[in-house]
Amino acid sequence: MTACSENGRRLLEDAKTMLEWDRFPTALALAVLAQEEFAKVFLLQLVVDDALPWVPEIQRSMARHQSKHATFPAGRVAVASLPGFHLL
Repeated sequence: MTACSENGRRLLEDAKTMLEWDRFPTALALAVLAQEEFAKVFLLQLVVDDALPWVPEIQRSMARHQSKHATFPAGRVAVASLPGFHLL
């Protein structure tokens, strides 16, 4: 979980840097990748807390973009907090 959290924070920092350089598409892509890393942390914490079983379906969801986006809509708040980003 620590690696995923650190990756997410690093990607979000990189997104902020790209935003400062007016590289908006790159900033958005990095922010979305950060969201996916934070979604993995969330899922793994649910497993650690025995709220979810560590079954093949959960393990596969860790690799699917769609699952991670659906799992962690609150991650959009982090993306939305970046200046210049707006949720639709």
